[in-house]
Amino acid sequence: MSTSYVVARRALLLGTVASVFLAGCGLSDIGEMIGPPPPLKIYLLRPQFAAADGGGLLPWQMSIAIPDAPASIDTVRVALNPTPSTLDYYADAAWPDRTPVVVQSLLIEAFENAGRVAVARDTDGVLTDYVLRTELREFQARYPAGGAPTPDAPAAAPEISIRIDARIVAVPERRVLGNISVTHTAQAQGNEMDSIIAAFNEALGAVLGEIVTWSVTVPPAS
Repeated sequence: MSTSYVVARRALLLGTVASVFLAGCGLSDIGEMIGPPPPLKIYLLRPQFAAADGGGLLPWQMSIAIPDAPASIDTVRVALNPTPSTLDYYADAAWPDRTPVVVQSLLIEAFENAGRVAVARDTDGVLTDYVLRTELREFQARYPAGGAPTPDAPAAAPEISIRIDARIVAVPERRVLGNISVTHTAQAQGNEMDSIIAAFNEALGAVLGEIVTWSVTVPPAS
């Protein structure tokens, strides 16, 4: 959105408010005229995970910590890069919870689907042998250069980019056993939210699947 557009819009709003006051209307009347913002539409992430590989249950347990994330990602809003150097959010879309909370639940689901190791949230009070700690580094839709929406032209379909860094920590000595950084991208088939969410699911499923596959090989088998 250009600076001139924002200034013009603010000027128009101020002019409208001034006219209302001159007409003798109160603040409640102004609120009714402007109205509340439209509610955000909630989108669910339901990535597909690879089928269990048939390996047996390992003799150790792991707790899954809620991922760390920068403030720009630690939100219910669905993030996007309209340009390589700027961050924004879709105006009418949200996740059902903060992004790290959603990812933690899906990480647990991915481990349970694999069936190789018993897992729990790190806040459940369960005594485990290891803790999986992660950090969300990227979790957004990226638009191509010159492809972001403008008042005169719709945007091209974005690419979803998800990067999660992970490390396994032994309990109770708090010794790091290994680290991994996993990045996957997925191209949305269109610029509507259903296509964008489908691409989020594709990229996230690939990232979480790779983290699970790596995680069960790091601690000793017995």
